[in-house]
Amino acid sequence: MPSNLRPTISAELSSIIRFIRFPLMFCVVLMHTHLPLENDLPQTMVKILFPRVPIYFLISAYLFFYSFNGWKWSEFKGKLNRRFFSLLVPYLLCNLFTIIFYYLVHRIASGFISPDFENVEHFGMMEWIGSFWNKTDGRPIAYQLWFLRDLMIMNVFAPVFFLILNGRIGNISIILIILNAVFGMTNIQPLNSITWFSIGAYLALHNIDVVHLLKNSRYITIVLFVVFAALTLYSDKYAPYSLFFGVFAVLDVVRLLVNKGISMPTILTEVAFFLYLFHGCTIMVLTRLITFVSHDNQVFLTVGYFLTPVLMTIVCIIIYSGMKKLFPTFTNILLGRRMKTS
Repeated sequence: MPSNLRPTISAELSSIIRFIRFPLMFCVVLMHTHLPLENDLPQTMVKILFPRVPIYFLISAYLFFYSFNGWKWSEFKGKLNRRFFSLLVPYLLCNLFTIIFYYLVHRIASGFISPDFENVEHFGMMEWIGSFWNKTDGRPIAYQLWFLRDLMIMNVFAPVFFLILNGRIGNISIILIILNAVFGMTNIQPLNSITWFSIGAYLALHNIDVVHLLKNSRYITIVLFVVFAALTLYSDKYAPYSLFFGVFAVLDVVRLLVNKGISMPTILTEVAFFLYLFHGCTIMVLTRLITFVSHDNQVFLTVGYFLTPVLMTIVCIIIYSGMKKLFPTFTNILLGRRMKTS
């Protein structure tokens, strides 16, 4: 059992995590931008080049387990308590907001949104419960929050991950997990999420310095990622390799940028979680408007595809800044106590 785990993460890793938050969230919005494009290459490129979900799960697990020095129930309960405010409270409030949003849009412009959400005013108890857990295709009504839901479940089952990944058995377990990831046997949800959460947990529990790991790769992960990403454009059978090496390649590229003194503007880092919470329902309205005014012009739609997350970011910055100034306490609660205070 490791006995010399770091009490804190390194400043360099903190900078990498802080930098990467907004770019990954920008790509999440791109993936949720559904426009009637005849060519799906733009979205395919984003999907291949930016493995968003695996990186989020890896980082989340690493942050959960990095301070563990053996198993302490008091520490586990303390972490769950903090995540009650940082994950569960925003999750519940955002789903509630989404229900209200769909209700108002339906009342104002019936037929404008998906039929799946037009009956919100007639929700019974089961529909209300389902909206916070599984409204459509295994996702809550705020569909983008499936990640938070799955992350909370894995946090609750942290003792299981600890038992499986700690000590000698952990070495065998992580080899099997990585082999599954590389050969694509876990490229479905929730197995894909569990895989990358396990990798992040293993790195933390075994005191493996992520930054040192990236430096020792000597750009090999970046080269392999470029090769397999290009091959994936021709055949999906290379997608698991591209995904696996892509996670570490993206982190390594960010490390290089951070080391060159390039930083992400503070406002973008702050607004990333706000953008995540509220882009799901509002982007539906924006894409409907773009589709309406485009008259099926593919050039206009392609420009609109890349412009949508920019517009969403600007709108979120404006709303976030206003809420932060007018309702600082509520905004801080809404964002899981993430808000920067002056």
